[in-house]
Amino acid sequence: MNGIFRVLYEIRKKPALYFGGRKSLSLIRAFINGYLEKQREIDPDCHDTFALNGFQEFVQNKYGLGTMCVQSWDRIIDFYNSSDDMAFDTFYELLDEFLSNNI
Repeated sequence: MNGIFRVLYEIRKKPALYFGGRKSLSLIRAFINGYLEKQREIDPDCHDTFALNGFQEFVQNKYGLGTMCVQSWDRIIDFYNSSDDMAFDTFYELLDEFLSNNI
């Protein structure tokens, strides 16, 4: 499992350590964006920058939205969950499924 996924699974185990006591999908998205941006600075050819390629389409298909959807994966997940805590858990369920199908 590459770098971004290792870190994401550490966050899953101890979200309070990373996000100050709460589960937050919006903070996961911000973390991913920051992580990938730093990786691009360090190594423009780094495969971590492409690690979540396909996840957007996977989430759209999972919710039956097709390719015309203009919302990002985190907004889609957030829309279909009634709390940030539930959206956080759903993100990891979807990530598990995505990885099991794509790695």
